[in-house]
Amino acid sequence: MKIIGIGGAHSGIGKTTLASKLINHIVNEKAEKIFGVKWGAIKYSRTDFYSSLTNDESILSTKDKDTARLLSSGAKEVYWIQSPPEELNETIPIALEKLSYLDGIVVEGNSAIDFIKPNIIVFLHSNKEIPLKKTASSLINKSDLVIHFTNYNRENICSDNHFDIITYDINSLDFSEFFSIISNKLIDKELKRLLIENNNENKITCSKANEIAKLLSIPHKRVGDMINSMKIKITKCELGCF
Repeated sequence: MKIIGIGGAHSGIGKTTLASKLINHIVNEKAEKIFGVKWGAIKYSRTDFYSSLTNDESILSTKDKDTARLLSSGAKEVYWIQSPPEELNETIPIALEKLSYLDGIVVEGNSAIDFIKPNIIVFLHSNKEIPLKKTASSLINKSDLVIHFTNYNRENICSDNHFDIITYDINSLDFSEFFSIISNKLIDKELKRLLIENNNENKITCSKANEIAKLLSIPHKRVGDMINSMKIKITKCELGCF
């Protein structure tokens, strides 16, 4: 199951809007094969004293709730977790187990993302003069992609920009650019995982590399480039693909 986390600098920045657009695109726009078509979501809300977990659509589909937007976007199932951060170990594993039949899920909420450690983390940053909360400061440096308002000084986001950055306005976001980055990062991570699992003493057969290219529906060159970057040697090369 693929997991994409969407966190943000503060409330109201557009996490649910982006999560809904992402699910809608995957479910309805015939996204890349690696995504599958059955997606769900976990919405996390922080509380101080109590924990609760629900997938009851009569509650989640209430008008104007974030969970209603996730459901209407095409999510097959949504779990709403309300909990202090230190009690997430009691609720998140239950939700993940219940959603394990899906191809993937989108997780919204900084503390939940930090606990789950998704395949891809997207962080939304704004130009508002609001100090980053503690969970946001930690999460931004673990992110694969940071999206920010057009007039924000991207140099101030992080001293070590290891992630991609694209400009952002929640109503006019270039979704094709966003989804292309997400797709490529997810494919690269899956490719690296498969190469690690299928190499023996830093060697992999040409036929196995070809199988991986077909499985991920990507060009042989992309597989070959990753193999080279990981310093893995191709053996028994009979196909002339790499």
